[in-house]
Amino acid sequence: MKICIIGTGYIGLTEGLCFADLGHNVNCYDIAKDKIEKLQKGIPTLYEDGLEEMLKRNLERKSINFTTNLKEALKSSEVVFICVNTPPNPKDGSADLTALIQATKDIASNMENKFVLVVRSTVPVGTNKIVKNLAQKTNSNLQFTMASNPEFSKQGTAIKDFLNPDRIIVGVSDENTKSAMEQVYKPLTDKGSPILFTSVETAELIKYASNAFLAIKITFINEIADICEKTGANIDEISKAMGLDKRINPYFLQAGPGIGGSCFPKDSIALYNIGKKLGLDMELILASSESNKKRKKRMAKKIIEASNTKLKNKKIALLGLAFKANTDDTRFSPALDIIKQLHKNKIYVNAYDPKGIEKCKSMLDKKYLKTTNFFDNVYDAIKGSEILVIDTEWEEFKKLDYKKVYELLNQKVIVDLRNILDKNEIEKIGFKYICIGK
Repeated sequence: MKICIIGTGYIGLTEGLCFADLGHNVNCYDIAKDKIEKLQKGIPTLYEDGLEEMLKRNLERKSINFTTNLKEALKSSEVVFICVNTPPNPKDGSADLTALIQATKDIASNMENKFVLVVRSTVPVGTNKIVKNLAQKTNSNLQFTMASNPEFSKQGTAIKDFLNPDRIIVGVSDENTKSAMEQVYKPLTDKGSPILFTSVETAELIKYASNAFLAIKITFINEIADICEKTGANIDEISKAMGLDKRINPYFLQAGPGIGGSCFPKDSIALYNIGKKLGLDMELILASSESNKKRKKRMAKKIIEASNTKLKNKKIALLGLAFKANTDDTRFSPALDIIKQLHKNKIYVNAYDPKGIEKCKSMLDKKYLKTTNFFDNVYDAIKGSEILVIDTEWEEFKKLDYKKVYELLNQKVIVDLRNILDKNEIEKIGFKYICIGK
């Protein structure tokens, strides 16, 4: 099929490439000229395992095209996916639909043939109706139907998640649209991937419900970890035991520094606002969100208390800036909160991340950049620092030469906010080792 992707951010780019890999003919459109020029040359604009190879492969066989010309992108397209960002409104955290609204107007003004308009972006329930009405108002001659098709890809495994989905959710209101979407996903469903067709409203809400639930699960295990630290219990053993219960399962039961990324934090508060507008008290969701905010700030206090001396005007080594391993995404990363809180205490940061340095720099105000030094080499970041903090579970950090680290650190203290190191092995070297929930 001829598919058009509007927006080449995390979802638009990874899924556009996946659709091309499945045999569809894909046009990707974005207003960012510099981004499109890089993609046309086969240069990735974000880090995701396997993305660069997939990009070059599909450019070579001409199954994907990148353009800033919307008419060109839309020409003859049978299905158009809106994959623009819906960030939190700074005032109340509700989903900001500015980019979605603009994309809808632009599509309606430039489309000439019959097509299915698919909202892939994460949006509040009822948004597809707004998009449909706006498109019709913009162009009364527009021939189209609507579908809601929320994505469930995780940063770091987005390509794998798309090609091997737990489920494909599609909200439709007519059989023709259902048939078109069946064709879009036929290469996956033929291999056994389950597809669930629902009403449009149900599909819209499934995404928010899923992300908010997972956020609550993480918040819960983090609070249990706090009890462990006060009582001598072991959070890893508790998580393992809980996960063996099939009703609970082991996923998202890893205690850590708090929830980051572009989805869980913003989607939780957006769902809270959806309920609030409907006159409902979403108390559990709000409590989870507030607990997570406080936790990320408390991590700086944990770091300061771990030191053998006062850290004012001294440096700590912070390993990990991305909100999780195998991605360069630093949105809502605990590292950002840690840097800001340490700055308030006049503590300098030597920061290192395999992929997330540039994204992190772009998200920090100048005042924080003045007290944060970024390093391309992990040992350079550690050298001369007072203590070492592990904030992201990169595999690289598990394999460091910790005897060398011991010589480079002023204080022999490691704060492991991801519990990735072996406590006994680290303490044998001579370190004071502090982790989560133990």
